[in-house]
Amino acid sequence: MNILLILLINLIAGIVVMILHELAKNIAAFFLTHPVYRQGVKINSPLKYIDVLGAIMFAFSWIATGWQRPVKYDYKKFRMEESGLVVLAVVGQVASLVFAIVLLPIVKYLQVSMPLEIGLHTYIYLFLYNLITFNLSIFFVNLLPILPFDMSLIVQGLSAEKYAYLVRNDMYLKLFFLFIIGSGMIPKIVNFFLAQML
Repeated sequence: MNILLILLINLIAGIVVMILHELAKNIAAFFLTHPVYRQGVKINSPLKYIDVLGAIMFAFSWIATGWQRPVKYDYKKFRMEESGLVVLAVVGQVASLVFAIVLLPIVKYLQVSMPLEIGLHTYIYLFLYNLITFNLSIFFVNLLPILPFDMSLIVQGLSAEKYAYLVRNDMYLKLFFLFIIGSGMIPKIVNFFLAQML
């Protein structure tokens, strides 16, 4: 298989899952915002959701995993304020999970029906498989209580005291994040779950 084509497929799949995760939150933020302030909420350019380093990590996904660029919203303008942050974070996570689950039967079908020789179908399969793995990767990355990922929004929405703890220890948590990414732990977790599903 052409390594440059594989890198391109990985990169495109990574960008797609970044956009999906954050776009779902962007739409949720619009509806969570009080009608008085809603005109100030716009659907962002997809480029705003792309983290360059995260995209590179997705391209070289056999080494580590990537992540999206979380967009900040003014939760003080939400109808539910802090609890709106929890909803916002959950929407992003659910979007990534649902996208992966919807693609599972298609990838399962391709696994058993695909010809053995390498061709266009091989790259289509790789793209769809990567969409599943990368969605699950973003899901697990966002379970880490690290600013500004989704779990930190949930903590902020549920407990000001615990959120303050995250803020105070942000540097150490970022170092922990780098360790998790560098260790390849996320792809191992994703592969474990995929082995049960495929």
